[in-house]
Amino acid sequence: NCRDVNFDATDPDDLALAESIAAVGVKQPMTAVWEQGQAWLTDGHRRLGAALYAIEHLGAEIKSVPVQTEDRYASEADRVLSQLVRNNGKPLSPIEHARVYKRLIDLGWTEKQIADSIGRSVPWVKNLLELHAAPTEVAQMVRSGQVSATLAMDTLKKAGGNGEKAVKELAGAVEKAKASGKTRATAKH
Repeated sequence: NCRDVNFDATDPDDLALAESIAAVGVKQPMTAVWEQGQAWLTDGHRRLGAALYAIEHLGAEIKSVPVQTEDRYASEADRVLSQLVRNNGKPLSPIEHARVYKRLIDLGWTEKQIADSIGRSVPWVKNLLELHAAPTEVAQMVRSGQVSATLAMDTLKKAGGNGEKAVKELAGAVEKAKASGKTRATAKH
């Protein structure tokens, strides 16, 4: 799964999902693929985390959850792409999208194929792939909300792909934002 965290009990949306599942069970089937006699979840990681939380912490008596199997002719690329097109719950973050794009590139897809499949532009896909390749400090600033993914991508582009330069510029912007009482740096910082 491309998510950074499948379930976070401190996230109000995740907690609401767990409470709903505790009350009425899992209504949207999870999806799994069978490989070498084992089921591997391909869709529904957040629902599974919420169901387990509901059982462990909310006292829910969940005996089973609905699971459907992937199309038996689905390829690994089909399963990876489905993380983008089937995701109708909590939206994926830009970093999580980038992780999926990278997996598709590794499976032989082109940036144009990815863009066409998800209804986005090739430059958008390229920018997120650059974000994926950026130093971990950049990704951490985006994940923590200190900078937006767009600001990070723009800064990387201005730095000509020089990750160290982008980290320094973004870190400086974060410090300026904090000095002015803001929690998130913007282009003006």
